[in-house]
Amino acid sequence: MRFRTLVALSHPLSLKMNPIKIYDLMSESDEIAYCPYAFGYSNYSRRDRRRRLQFGNIPSAGRCGVAGSILGGTGIAVSSRTAHFDLAVEYAFFLTESSFQRSHYYASGGQPAARSAWLDASINEHSNFFFRNTIKTLDAAYLRPRFDGFVPFYEQAGERIVAMLQNNLSENDLLSWLNEAYDKAREQGTQPKT
Repeated sequence: MRFRTLVALSHPLSLKMNPIKIYDLMSESDEIAYCPYAFGYSNYSRRDRRRRLQFGNIPSAGRCGVAGSILGGTGIAVSSRTAHFDLAVEYAFFLTESSFQRSHYYASGGQPAARSAWLDASINEHSNFFFRNTIKTLDAAYLRPRFDGFVPFYEQAGERIVAMLQNNLSENDLLSWLNEAYDKAREQGTQPKT
């Protein structure tokens, strides 16, 4: 498995760190020079950082190119219980407007979702070309499922993948668990709430 080869060449703490911890360490020392797979955070590449990181697309996987990553992110929601529903919806639309995403949203430390912001020349220059250099990965990413139960499945899957990479779980047992647990999470996540 390719990941076993990567782990053998990786920093000893790489299986215990999330992307933020890895990027923090990369920003503070020379212990880690390269991280091929992790969620991207543009704030680590911005001009105001003492030590800026350079981001790029994930490694190409043969004829599939940069396909295979998962697109996460945080969304905007309006509660149906709010006393100011119309105002909240109006504000959500304002936050997602292209002009706001390319200006105040980015300038305030936000990582924009609007494609026009990802292609904006000034934002790219300010962010060490984070957006331009990772957009192919974004375009080929698998959109993270949004059913109830996916996030706990994802967290448990990460723990089991680490166990497999540490030779505490076989690849066959991991694959069986992944298939069964995903199906169960999806089935439970689509059940009507009572």
